[in-house]
This record gives sequence, C-alpha cells and structure tokens, in this order.
Amino acid sequence: MVGFQLTKYTAVVARWYGHDLDFLSTTVAPPMASLAALLCSAGFALPRLLPAARAQWRGFGDYRRLGPLWCLVRPASTAPRPGASWWQLPQARLQWREVSIHDGLLALAPYFDHRVRERARDTALRAGRSPHEARLAAEAAMLADAARRAAAREEPPDADGGYRLHATEVSGTGGLVELARALHGPRRP
Repeated sequence: MVGFQLTKYTAVVARWYGHDLDFLSTTVAPPMASLAALLCSAGFALPRLLPAARAQWRGFGDYRRLGPLWCLVRPASTAPRPGASWWQLPQARLQWREVSIHDGLLALAPYFDHRVRERARDTALRAGRSPHEARLAAEAAMLADAARRAAAREEPPDADGGYRLHATEVSGTGGLVELARALHGPRRP
C-alpha cells in the first residue's frame, strides 16, 4: 500500500509544481494496489496452509516408503479394505496403510522364529552395523521368514510370544518406515 500511496502523492505533488506525472496515478498505482492486496492475502493464507501441505507431503512420502512392508504383510492382513476413492488425502491413505500393516504384523506374530532373528542380528553386528541397525535387520529377516511360513501354511515355530518389534514400540510411522527400509538391506552412505 505504501507504493500505491507514494505514486499517487508523487503525481499530485508533481501536478502542483507544474509537471505532468499523471501516468503514475493512472497506470502505475493500480497494479501496486493489486500487488499489495495479493501480498497481504498471501501473508494471511500461507502460514495457515503451508504446515498442512507439508504434513500431507510427508504423509505421501511415508505412504510410499511403507510400500515394501505392505507388500510383505498384505496377505496376512485382515484389515477391511477402504473404499476406492481416488481423492483421498495422503494422510488418510497413510493412516489406513499403517493400521493394515500393524494388523498384518499381529497376524504374523505366531510365525516369528527368534532363532532367525538372533542369527541375523549376530551377522549384522559382525558386519559392523550399529545395535539399532542390527536389530532392524534382524527383525526384517524374521518378518520375511514369518511371511514365507504363513504363505506356505507351515506350522508356527515353538517360541514365546514376548518379543515386540521395534516398529510397534515407537509412535508414528517412523518405526515402520525403518523396518520397510531394512527389508531392502543395509543403507549405503
């Protein structure tokens, strides 16, 4: 608005002193008012819209990163399928995928073979991976083995059911995303 007022006042003062700068008042000032209105509107709208847009973008990324894990546990999941809606926001899709994956993990829990997990963890630790990375690699190996056993309709191994996956101990999708990445093997620096 300062630019609008400045051009109008400049044209008026120039007219007082006998100069013809009327184009400032008629040609330059109206676009400056439009620009000011646009900037003012953006100043009110962007702080409100950007966090929601960022959250949807992060949800879309997490939804895609959970794809490998979802493909592995999909046959075991008994979660109801959502309606075929192409317009569903990424956060809603992510929430459904997260619930379905947890449901699949719960269905595969009886097939967890802790000997597979321990062997994979020991191998990862000997390869120089951190304890956290070794745990994720071991859980990924155990989960892949459990999915294979469930698909082949084998009998569940004799094991206690007291072990909890790291992905079920943390809130949010971070643990599931880490488990999905571990299914593809170690990350390269």
